Amino acid sequence: MSWSVATARSHLSKVIAAAGDEAQVIDNRGEAVAVVVSIEAWREFERWRRDHRAPTMSEAIEEIRRICTEEGYELAPTPREARGDAFAEALDGVDR
Repeated sequence: MSWSVATARSHLSKVIAAAGDEAQVIDNRGEAVAVVVSIEAWREFERWRRDHRAPTMSEAIEEIRRICTEEGYELAPTPREARGDAFAEALDGVDR
């Protein structure tokens, strides 16, 4: 069911009771702005979100390290070269 913000505010207990049966959409000027759901629906959503979340960057890097260790793979560092410092070179002609 859908409720306007004003109606939902004045009938909050009815909105909460109805949320036990199905999600209650709150509209503001015809646009959905919130949903009231039962605590069971919320807990189910939280379980789903926890089980389907993407790994963090740290977890992904740790997984790559674990795979590299298992496979005996080692990342070789790329050769490095010294390069000029344009800022320092520009300061060479400046009195300090």
